[in-house]
Amino acid sequence: MSSKKILIVGDGGHATSCREVIDSLDEYAFEGYVAQKDGNKGHTIGCDSDLLDLFNEIKFACVGIGQIKNNKNRIKSYNSLKEIGYDIPTLIASTAYISKSAEINDGTIVMHKAFVNSRAKIGKNCIINTGAIIEHGVSIGDNCHIATSAVINGDSVIGDNSFVGSGAVILQGINIKKNCLIGAGVVVKEDLSAGKLVK
Repeated sequence: MSSKKILIVGDGGHATSCREVIDSLDEYAFEGYVAQKDGNKGHTIGCDSDLLDLFNEIKFACVGIGQIKNNKNRIKSYNSLKEIGYDIPTLIASTAYISKSAEINDGTIVMHKAFVNSRAKIGKNCIINTGAIIEHGVSIGDNCHIATSAVINGDSVIGDNSFVGSGAVILQGINIKKNCLIGAGVVVKEDLSAGKLVK
């Protein structure tokens, strides 16, 4: 059994999905959830105010806060954990495919059945959700969420803090600037300026 104890900040639906990823790996041992306030779920080991004390025994953490309406809480949690000194590793589900030439930065989680192809680059603190496809040469910035079954086609760019909804398709070579929100099922055929909302 792994000696790398890891906690998950958050105790909602995304947090439980993060646990599924951790449990599929041999590298980490799940220790429990840390809720915003005192949690009432099983395996809750504390609340946010306990993170400093928990660091005495647990050095690894996963941000289990999702990103749909906005990513402010997710970014805040990531930064707070870093400030304390936690190692926030890249977590890749056992059933995900990651090209050997792809680059995935710390704090990013790649869920089950996701596909990351050759020379793709994914920033920090991202969610690559279940069944998402990140094709060759794609660049994804920090704090992005690529939702379930979304497809980012080859050589496209997704700027920091952007959200791509479930089943959305970004066509080949599209440049999406930071802080964009793309709704579920949308097909993006042209570049998007910063802060664009597409439904």
